[in-house]
Amino acid sequence: MAIINHRLDLVIRLIDATTGRPVDEKNVSFAKDGVPIRMIEKDGGIYYLINAGRENFELTLNIYGYEVKKLTIDYGELEERIPEKLIWLLPKNALSLEGTLKGIKSLCAVRLVTPGCFVNSYDARKNVITLFNPHNRVMQHHLYGILDSERKSFEKIYLKEEDGLKTISPTEPLRRNPGVNDPIERIIPGEVFEDGRYLLRMRDDADKIEVLVRFEADDREYFQKVELHGAGQDELDREKAFRDEGKETEVETQ
Repeated sequence: MAIINHRLDLVIRLIDATTGRPVDEKNVSFAKDGVPIRMIEKDGGIYYLINAGRENFELTLNIYGYEVKKLTIDYGELEERIPEKLIWLLPKNALSLEGTLKGIKSLCAVRLVTPGCFVNSYDARKNVITLFNPHNRVMQHHLYGILDSERKSFEKIYLKEEDGLKTISPTEPLRRNPGVNDPIERIIPGEVFEDGRYLLRMRDDADKIEVLVRFEADDREYFQKVELHGAGQDELDREKAFRDEGKETEVETQ
């Protein structure tokens, strides 16, 4: 009897950048290095490839209602056992923060709303954040920001798996020791392009949508508050932004 072996060569999870929820749109197409391919669909915005090989390639996604997405699948950055890639998609029908900024390298934001979750304490030795979580929100959207008390900056943290209600464990130790009651908000990823263009989208679901934008340019980290209803072209400006000077609060590990 012949033995047929199958190898899982790629898993992608499609996430709406504005909501953090899976993209379940069925009108999708994929291309590998410009050649159309068929990916096997699973519920919850999950697609996968079997016995496709593990050479690096450019993946193009064309999904109804979202901007076309192009990215490199680099197997050196993925786990060998289950090579999984989260892909954040920008909806077309949403408020935009867009323009061109020379030297921009990355872009994301947190929404400045009444916080729903806060830092209670941080154990640096165990790399565990204990939460004050009055609404019992499950931390499940992978990317979060811990804001400082003045809401002028935030530290990005990444949760690889859905975490609990009372504690969370970032994949990397924190750079700064957070204060008690520092807010924790979900990060909205944006996108930057090689020619200096940038793009961030937010659903238009309130009269005022204020965000704190984090962008990297010239090897520096900047933060700028923006009200998206009034945002114009090329709104991001180094002169208007708060600049991170690289000062870090010592984290006690004893």
